[in-house]
Amino acid sequence: MRNVQFIRFFRIFIIFSALGFVVSGCGNFVATNLSSTTNPISQSELSIEVFSKTLHPVLKNNCSGCHGAFQEPKFAVSDSELAHDVVIKNNLISKINPSSSTFVEKIKSGHNGFGVAVSDDLYAQISSWVSQVNVPVSEEVVEIKPTDFEPVDAVT
Repeated sequence: MRNVQFIRFFRIFIIFSALGFVVSGCGNFVATNLSSTTNPISQSELSIEVFSKTLHPVLKNNCSGCHGAFQEPKFAVSDSELAHDVVIKNNLISKINPSSSTFVEKIKSGHNGFGVAVSDDLYAQISSWVSQVNVPVSEEVVEIKPTDFEPVDAVT
């Protein structure tokens, strides 16, 4: 009687082991094949993609006459990747406080006679861009020369 029970147990064990092997084998096969065929988008590519749908159209529509043609920085060129890189390199946006971004401040101060509507649109699109993706920051180091500061009297 014990042999019959052992044989039943052994058969069930073998069946479940085989099923487990097949399932785990198929799982690894599917995961391996999917991961090799899909290419995850990089953070930089995602930033460019979101920039091209948010801030870039506003810049092209309002600033390309100058900053898309002859005036530096050229952040309103047709190529969204180039425009993105210029915006990042020149630190033209504030990730922490989009309303204090260079674009918004310039327009608010009357640059080229644009009104509050453009300033509000820039603010909204910068906010949208930075909320959807971790916008990269410029890696350039700004050199501060000792002559940029006035001497301070020593504290006595």
